[in-house]
Amino acid sequence: MLNRIQTRKQKRRQSRIRIVIIVIISVTLMGGSFTAVFADQDINGLLTSWFQQKKDESIEKIDAAILAEQQQQTKRLEEALKVEIAKAEQRLDEKVENEILERTKALQQYSNQLIQSMKESKTKELDQAILSELDQIVQEAKAKMENIKDTPASE
Repeated sequence: MLNRIQTRKQKRRQSRIRIVIIVIISVTLMGGSFTAVFADQDINGLLTSWFQQKKDESIEKIDAAILAEQQQQTKRLEEALKVEIAKAEQRLDEKVENEILERTKALQQYSNQLIQSMKESKTKELDQAILSELDQIVQEAKAKMENIKDTPASE
């Protein structure tokens, strides 16, 4: 009987081993299929995150390039603007100088005209004054001569 018990124990042991092996194989197959499903999802997720990362990196590179170019062009524009401002200031200074010269010449001419007219009027006034004085002297002289004529010779 012992043999029978031993055989039975061996059969049970073999059956338990078979069951364990079947369970392990089943779990492995089921786990493998789950892993394949998860692997597909992980690949999709991995690809999506990789594309997103690359997109973000590209946007950052583009932004950095645009910012660098913007700064470079801003400096270039500032330099060009400084040159144009200097030219404009020079032209403005020249225009101001020309206007000052023109205005001072006009004022000088006007002053000369006023002086000339004053001289002419003064000359005319002086001439008139002199002529009137001369006329007066002549009148006085004539009057004295008339008085001398009218007075008797004895005086």
